[in-house]
Amino acid sequence: MLIYLANTRKNMRLTAGNRLDENDIIEFINIDLTQSTCLPFYASRISAGFPSPADNYLEFSININEIIAPNPVSTFFVQVNGDSMIDAHIPQKAILAVDKALAAKHNDIVVCCLDGDFTVKRLILEGKEVWLKPENCKYRPIAVTPEMDFRVWGVVITVMYNPKDI
Repeated sequence: MLIYLANTRKNMRLTAGNRLDENDIIEFINIDLTQSTCLPFYASRISAGFPSPADNYLEFSININEIIAPNPVSTFFVQVNGDSMIDAHIPQKAILAVDKALAAKHNDIVVCCLDGDFTVKRLILEGKEVWLKPENCKYRPIAVTPEMDFRVWGVVITVMYNPKDI
C-alpha cells in the first residue's frame, strides 16, 4: 500500500539561471517492506518478437522486496512529479526507491534537498564543483554553491512506473 507522507513546497526558486520549479516536486511515500512479497519468476527471457510459451520455464519465486529495496532499513520511496528526468527513464508519476545509506558518487541519480526543496537529479562532481543535472534538455544544470543549503538524502536504486504513464 502506498501512503502519502509529505509534499514539497510549490514555489521553488533559486538564483537567476539556476531554477527549480513545480515540475521538480517529489512526494514522499511509505511502502511496507517488512512483509515478504514473492512472485513467480520465469527463467526464460521474454520475446519482443515472436511469442514464446513461458509456462514450461517457471523456475522459482522471487522476493520482489529484495529486488526493489535490498536494504529496507535505509530505503525510502518518493513519487516523481515532473519531466526533468525523462531521459534517464524516470517519467512523471514514477516511484523511486532511494537508499539513504549509500554514499552518493559522481553520476549517481540522487534525491536531494536544495535550499529546503526536494528534487531528483544526476549528481555531477567535477573537482570541487557540484552540479545537479536534469536529464531533459529543456532544463539547465544547477550549480551548487557554498551559499546554498544542499544535502543528498539518498541514491536512487530502483525506478518503478506504469507503462501507461509514459
